[in-house]
Amino acid sequence: LKKDSQVLESFVVSNDESGIATLLQRLERYKNNTFSIKAAIESTGNLWINMYEALERNGIDITLANPLKTKAIAEAKIKSDKIDAAVLADLARADLVSRCYVPDRSIREMRSLVRHRIGLAQRGTQLKNKVYNILDKYTLRYDGRLFSDTGLRWLDSQNLSTIDRQLVNSYLKEISTITELIGDVEKQMASIAIADEKVDLLLGFTGIDYYGALLLIN
Repeated sequence: LKKDSQVLESFVVSNDESGIATLLQRLERYKNNTFSIKAAIESTGNLWINMYEALERNGIDITLANPLKTKAIAEAKIKSDKIDAAVLADLARADLVSRCYVPDRSIREMRSLVRHRIGLAQRGTQLKNKVYNILDKYTLRYDGRLFSDTGLRWLDSQNLSTIDRQLVNSYLKEISTITELIGDVEKQMASIAIADEKVDLLLGFTGIDYYGALLLIN
């Protein structure tokens, strides 16, 4: 905590519910003073979210700093949490922090859902490629959609080694589970998209479904 260049208070809190509560209690004593409170935290994975939201809810002017663009920190030869915090405090006081864009909570949650849907699809594609790789060993090709009901019946009739058959069956079970999970996620996404006016506008364009619309706005 700094006013001008003077350190008013220095302390360590844990990045959990208890630590955040302690931080808010300490900040409360400065709210009635003649200077405004500014805060800055670095963007590190998802570790910043709880702290950021707690400070934001309590009326603190909070900035999410991009550590790669905050050169005074990113290029420091000696790095520690204490040094980084002191430099970040000075930058925040001078309004020199390189800010990260922080969308509101509903958009952040939708982005997480969209990323989850993308991740599931990517995993499904990886598993399907594993099945194709096994078929390549036997120079087998199916003229059609392999993972349709007809294609799967054809696949089940092929003469594979015991190990390869076990692998294929395992991959197919995972693919089936992933397909079900994707369906669940898409239902949730659809229920959210219905209430979004921006999605409704994008659906008016040819070739854009609700999933594509959500990708565009998030």
